[in-house]
Amino acid sequence: MRSPKRLLDVLVEMADDGPFTSILATTFTFDPEFFVNSGVLPALAGELERTRATGDERRRRVDAEVVRDRLENPYVAVLQGFPTPSGATPGWIDRLAWNTRRHGVLHAKCLVAVGLKRVNVIVTSANLTEGSWCQNLEVAVSWSAPRKPTTAGARRRAEAAAQVVAGIVSLARLVKAPSLIDEASKLHDELTCSVDPAPVVVWSGRTLPDRPLKHLARGDEAVVISPFWNNDDNGARSVTAALSGLAPVVTLAGRKSSLESGVELPAAFELAAHGAGFRLSTSSEPDAAHVEDATLPTRRLHAKQIAVRSGDVWCSYVGSANATLQGLALGRGPNIELGVVVDTPPLVRRDSTVAVDLVGLIDPDDPAGLHDDVAGWPSFYARAFLGEDGNLALHIDPPPDAGASLELPTGAESRSLSRKADQVLQLEAAHVAQLVNRAEITIVTSAGV
Repeated sequence: MRSPKRLLDVLVEMADDGPFTSILATTFTFDPEFFVNSGVLPALAGELERTRATGDERRRRVDAEVVRDRLENPYVAVLQGFPTPSGATPGWIDRLAWNTRRHGVLHAKCLVAVGLKRVNVIVTSANLTEGSWCQNLEVAVSWSAPRKPTTAGARRRAEAAAQVVAGIVSLARLVKAPSLIDEASKLHDELTCSVDPAPVVVWSGRTLPDRPLKHLARGDEAVVISPFWNNDDNGARSVTAALSGLAPVVTLAGRKSSLESGVELPAAFELAAHGAGFRLSTSSEPDAAHVEDATLPTRRLHAKQIAVRSGDVWCSYVGSANATLQGLALGRGPNIELGVVVDTPPLVRRDSTVAVDLVGLIDPDDPAGLHDDVAGWPSFYARAFLGEDGNLALHIDPPPDAGASLELPTGAESRSLSRKADQVLQLEAAHVAQLVNRAEITIVTSAGV
């Protein structure tokens, strides 16, 4: 089970697979300084150093040439969907602008890091910006595969990587980028294993005819996590109709709002959702004191997930697509999106009265979808891991202002935790979703925490 609590920590782990021959990425918005000097590439290069000052974490700036040398001069390419320039990049990075007017909005977000022996892939809701990787509540699926796979599982992961790269090849051809076409095509041919991929990769859009909802069979319950929704009557009705087809019970989880519903929904979409009988849940923003950089906006939900339950089995689409007409490719002018389908439960509590997010990193080899380093907001931290006995151990460090105790249900009965730090309570995994407490403290795991 993988346990990083930050997307940057995922890259730090990947650094062990260096030196890298190529690093390929797609994004909507792009922060060159974060990508080159203080975040993504320094983490892959093993140059990401953090220091603590007044409780805030700071990363040092690394010179671009030092990063390049540590990476041992790989080919680096970034396809940027948002057309507005956002700062300069070094000449050794192949930065490619996307023609939105001709090809539609490029909204897909991924990173492929190719080492000498292994390829590493991240498919995520997070753009290549500091705000996305270090501030937002995001979700990501990360996996790796040997470049010469020999086992069935390795071949399936390699095939999934190949399908991500195949989409990059298609995009590179549209923007006529010969270097990226050549590099990505060679990698695709090397990784292709002609087996069913794991996870299932879903490229969708104008020139990529797949659709996210196509891979989710109708079940008993559906949970949709999205920060953005359609605000026009036609789009709202079309999306709610499509989501209604997933299950008889549908819960929408969005950003917390001061509106009566508690969820930040456009008026047209809220009306359509009520008409369809959808339940509403919220995503709470954490205490600003825990934000990594006080100069950046307060952390907000940016994760996208659509989860469907059939019996006790969950299947989820996770990736870049918002629950909109354009994101789900339900109408004309769809965005180009990338996601994967994994067997993991929804990362948000299905409850209209208590807001509990579980938004974080998903390991496709971990069907339970439960990971270490669960960060609790606003005022305490929890560490969670799945034990060999199948129970979830929660290490709770309650804050001084949490009251006499925190109530945590364990199946049919509840137990109280005193304010003593680092206690351990064993919960059956099936009851993790019931985690609540009298102080209504939100439990969150975040890719950006």
